[in-house]
Amino acid sequence: MVIGLGDYVAGSLPWYVKVLASLAGFRGSRPRGLAELKRVSEEGHWARVDAKIILVTLYRRDKMYPEALALLDELVRSYPGNFLGPMEMAAVYEDQNNWPAAAKVYGGLVRKLHEHARGYELMPAAKILYRAGRVYERLGEPEEALQLYDAASGQLPGANLDAYRANLAAAELDRQLNRPAEALRNYRRVAGAVPNTEEGKVALRALQSYH
Repeated sequence: MVIGLGDYVAGSLPWYVKVLASLAGFRGSRPRGLAELKRVSEEGHWARVDAKIILVTLYRRDKMYPEALALLDELVRSYPGNFLGPMEMAAVYEDQNNWPAAAKVYGGLVRKLHEHARGYELMPAAKILYRAGRVYERLGEPEEALQLYDAASGQLPGANLDAYRANLAAAELDRQLNRPAEALRNYRRVAGAVPNTEEGKVALRALQSYH
């Protein structure tokens, strides 16, 4: 789940929307819960947006991607200054292996990041840049991916593991491209900074393989 949206669903929704969500999660009550959430999302007043947000989560869980994307498009249009909608939309495209569409959404987020767009100040930059890099790898564009990984690694790495995930991804990609010096530099950075994480252990094993 994209940072923020999952926490919102878990902790910030009104109690009556949580009840509908719980109904949608149990056998027998699930169709009724989904139907009621859909009704609230279309006809409700105070809870309309809340219902749409949790419907996106449920649709994504059930692989109902067109329905999730339709609601996300509504939310993005209604709240253009909120980065959570585009982040979730990109993630849904990734779920579908629709890499061109995901790249387009991430491209928009990266532009907002560079422009210091209003409302995007709290966007998790390292996460966005890292995930964008992964998408460009999938598209077979390694140089663009490496640029994004490099940008991610400069986003306050001490406070965000995604910066080191970007370093590790860059190291793996450089290794595939037969660039050992660049790969070793990134492996060492990850192994030295976060040795007790899964990323650090992968980097350490990679370094040992060079000996």
